[in-house]
Amino acid sequence: MVINPTQLQRKSREAVLKAKTSQLCTALNNCGAVKTASADCDDFTKLGVTDPTGDPLNSSYSITTVDPITITGTLGAGACSFTCSFNFSDGSVGKLTGSGCL
Repeated sequence: MVINPTQLQRKSREAVLKAKTSQLCTALNNCGAVKTASADCDDFTKLGVTDPTGDPLNSSYSITTVDPITITGTLGAGACSFTCSFNFSDGSVGKLTGSGCL
């Protein structure tokens, strides 16, 4: 068996990206459970979290500012991303989904 260190590093970064995005999604869902307007949960400060951009290396995180609020964590040039959402209109939760990841 051959161990590919590059692939192992990528899998590790993707696991961190997924975990960080999941934490942001939990914060969004908690905010949505106690607030009534999407404007109350549309940035990292309002969610009570620090923007984790750069953790892991070459990652970015974004929050849309329209209902439904969507959080996306992306690794590199968009090859791997995780997304979740909260719809303030009906209180529905969009579960964490991933695309382009190993």
